[in-house]
Amino acid sequence: MISHLNGELRLLKDKNIKTIIKLVERILQKEKCDYEKLYFEDHQINMCKKRLRGEHISIDEYVEGLLWSQLSAQRVWEYLVEKEEIIDEIFTQYEYEKLLLLAKESRKLTKQLLAVGAGNRMIHNQMKYLRKNLIKLPELYELIESEYLISLSREEMIGLGEKYIQMISYPQSEYKLMFVGPALAGEFLKNIGISVVKMDTHLLRILSQERLGIISCKNEKVSHSEKVQAVREFHAFAKNYSDDIADIIYLDLLFWKLCAKKQANICGKEPKCEKCLLKKICNR
Repeated sequence: MISHLNGELRLLKDKNIKTIIKLVERILQKEKCDYEKLYFEDHQINMCKKRLRGEHISIDEYVEGLLWSQLSAQRVWEYLVEKEEIIDEIFTQYEYEKLLLLAKESRKLTKQLLAVGAGNRMIHNQMKYLRKNLIKLPELYELIESEYLISLSREEMIGLGEKYIQMISYPQSEYKLMFVGPALAGEFLKNIGISVVKMDTHLLRILSQERLGIISCKNEKVSHSEKVQAVREFHAFAKNYSDDIADIIYLDLLFWKLCAKKQANICGKEPKCEKCLLKKICNR
């Protein structure tokens, strides 16, 4: 069981954290969501492992990570995955120079994406400002690739991840990417192998005091400062689970899959508590 004292995360026993994760994995397995396949085949986890092995990350992978983070905005993920090959072709396999030219025809890109059902509420503006974002990307790429090194400690890597979210999403930042807020910035960073947590509505809801009590906020309706605190509390939770920094992404994805539509969809806005193995330790 997890509780809070004076606003600070207090973990009673490490084994209880592992028990919670095991229960989440069992629920996913029961709902036909293969968590073992997730750990070995998920793109974000594999990108993080690639970084940790010291392998080269290309500017094209940044382009791909940015575009998929933007396409995911307010969309059911599985609907996009079904169209992955078509989307790859529309974006010229994410070749930076080719896409930089193609981005001049933003209306054409928007029309193609809408035609295959890969649009969202912001797609017109996302494509309109794609070229501006692409022009900024090499400078961001050089900064991150020279700064985020495998020789750093876990705490230093986490600190840089939080800094990058601010750099990419805050209006006053010189590295601000258009139509990329904090949640999409987190998604983008995970796509390029930076170990951060995307503290979206799903995670805020299930981890809050009204449900599992892993973070200190009452529910998913939080201020910016409360969300920042929630991210730090999740990092503390993840560290008590494992020393592997890639597991931050793994735990993020596990809880997301437990909540999201077209996934297990157990702990959404209207939870299916009768099907949940966590109900004995949940505050709902």
